[in-house]
Amino acid sequence: MSLHTEEEEEEGGGGGRRRRRRRRRRGRGRRRRRRRRRRRRRRRRRRRRRRRRIRRRRRRRRIRRRRRRRIRRRRREEEEEEEEEEEEEEEEERKAKKKKKKNNNNNNNNK
Repeated sequence: MSLHTEEEEEEGGGGGRRRRRRRRRRGRGRRRRRRRRRRRRRRRRRRRRRRRRIRRRRRRRRIRRRRRRRIRRRRREEEEEEEEEEEEEEEEERKAKKKKKKNNNNNNNNK
């Protein structure tokens, strides 16, 4: 209960998992017979699973690294574009000020 907040209970977040566990416990007698048959296969599968898990972890790490690199590249590109835009805006503002000053000067001289 301490793990699940009241909101999660209302939504039914952890309830389904617990019910499934109870169902497994109920059918113990039947499962013992099945386990005896599966033991040989399970040992082989475990080794494969470990290898697969290691491979999966490596894949996940690679995928995560790629994602992080892509995200970093995008951020850098966006920041560079923003900086370029800001510089262009500043240049335009400077040009506009110069033009305004020049115009003002001409008007004063013509009076």
